[in-house]
Amino acid sequence: MIILTREAVTAVHGAIDRAGKPGFGLRLSAESNGCARPRYAMSLEDEPQADDVVVEIRDLRVFVDPDSMTLLAGTTVGFSSSLEGAGFTFDNPNAGTPELENFGAEHHCSCGKSCG
Repeated sequence: MIILTREAVTAVHGAIDRAGKPGFGLRLSAESNGCARPRYAMSLEDEPQADDVVVEIRDLRVFVDPDSMTLLAGTTVGFSSSLEGAGFTFDNPNAGTPELENFGAEHHCSCGKSCG
């Protein structure tokens, strides 16, 4: 399960409005960095891909591919704004666990330690 805070949903709806793309949804993705924490990405898309998991959160369609869903399980996506700037945050309770660090590590890790 992925959670988007009210602030994150509001920020995405604002981005959709500013882009002039009504009806678009949010694509969330993550990929393993081997030893490092996952890399997260977001984009606006019109339609999901055939194998995407589609979730509706507060009137926002969210598209996630199956591999990213594994990496994003339990993640809360937030949005914060301060004098230093504004941006999305990803609070992933599984980040840093051996299972998540090694997910797909044979394809991404070059340190020779976490690949087993």
